[in-house]
Amino acid sequence: MTNYIETYKGYKASLPPPLIQEMFALRKASFIDSRNWDIDSYSGGGDELDSYDDEDSFYILLAQDSRCTATVRLRPSQCRNFTREQFGLSFSLNGTADMNIWEASRFCINSNMHAHRKRKELDIRTVSIFHAMVEHGLTYGIDNYKIVIDKAMHRILCRSDWHLVLLNEGTGSRNEATFYCFLPCNLEQLNRLSHIIKD
Repeated sequence: MTNYIETYKGYKASLPPPLIQEMFALRKASFIDSRNWDIDSYSGGGDELDSYDDEDSFYILLAQDSRCTATVRLRPSQCRNFTREQFGLSFSLNGTADMNIWEASRFCINSNMHAHRKRKELDIRTVSIFHAMVEHGLTYGIDNYKIVIDKAMHRILCRSDWHLVLLNEGTGSRNEATFYCFLPCNLEQLNRLSHIIKD
């Protein structure tokens, strides 16, 4: 296995089909097998995908040896989105109506494929995905990503110096603590993540 990591960004139709298949299999291994998530849309098989994996979803994938090793799904908030329809969460902050806000979900990493570097106790693939998210945000004028995360992901984001804004707290399908947050997209954040990658 090589340590070279290749980044792919795009809508499903523009990405290599084998990588898309790998991504859905990785999500199943991460969310169903490892974390035992209770996902209503999952009905068995080797892939995890739902109705939000449509033409409106934008994906960031990292590949090693032509295999998907990390991924995240991004969706514009004006489209159907997971946080509103599955969690019933909506914006409560003044001024958000004028913001360009996207949803980020289904972040996962292949724990069986090890990256060659770690930074601040973070897998370099994690930081690389975050960096690509901010790059995408700056390219498309995105002000914030909205996310629902657990405690583990909250710690990872804080360790990466992504200065999240807490909007609400709740519980997940297994009564675990969850956090509804904004992740700001700006040049300062991009520079912080770049510094971690190059450090």
